[in-house]
Amino acid sequence: MAKFASAFRKAANQAPAEKKSKTVSTRVDASQIGENLVRWIQAKMQEKDAKSRKMQEEVDIIEFGHKRRQEVCQAAGKVESSVVLDGGQVEIDDESYHPQVRFTVKKNWKVRDPEAVLGTFNGEFDSYFNEETSVTLQPDAVQDTTLLAKLIKACEGRLTVQIDPSVLGDERIAGKIVKVIGGANKISEVFQVEQKVTATDRFHSDMVLSKSLIEKVEPLLRDEAITNDKPTLKENGI
Repeated sequence: MAKFASAFRKAANQAPAEKKSKTVSTRVDASQIGENLVRWIQAKMQEKDAKSRKMQEEVDIIEFGHKRRQEVCQAAGKVESSVVLDGGQVEIDDESYHPQVRFTVKKNWKVRDPEAVLGTFNGEFDSYFNEETSVTLQPDAVQDTTLLAKLIKACEGRLTVQIDPSVLGDERIAGKIVKVIGGANKISEVFQVEQKVTATDRFHSDMVLSKSLIEKVEPLLRDEAITNDKPTLKENGI
């Protein structure tokens, strides 16, 4: 991945965030429905408590499901997107249950921190990820004919509203561009930068079949440099 594209991404991410003003609401007398308000607040608190308990159960089930699915896939030497978690016979409060839940992992990996991923994978990056970087001119830059002429010259003709992808890998041209715009700190003022890094099918399968890859990716998952949609749990019987 070119240093040029890396510098563009970092500069683009340094744009200051807009501050939002707080809204002050007018307080009105609602003593006529005071009891309704109390019951509503209590119901919300009970609902929140039930949701919290459900979320904790989900955490334990998902952790267990990942472990068992990996074991099944590694033993079979192939990827199975879902497994059924069979809880066996369970007795709770004199009631007998046979809970079964379908545990399904989605194939929707997202790379949130490309630099961290690149640093971890080095030479294996291209085997596990596809990368696309798009650099376009800001509207004001398009209207600046003097700047535009200098940029076209610096890009050796490979510039319209969008920079030709081949320029991103040419550090010689990148140096010319940075000089024309007045330094790397001006990148976000002149260019809009979008980068998309997607995981390959090999990454998806090896994240189940390869113990070494799972260990390598673990810190990235912990730091949310790479994320995947939460597995789905579907009641299959009880």
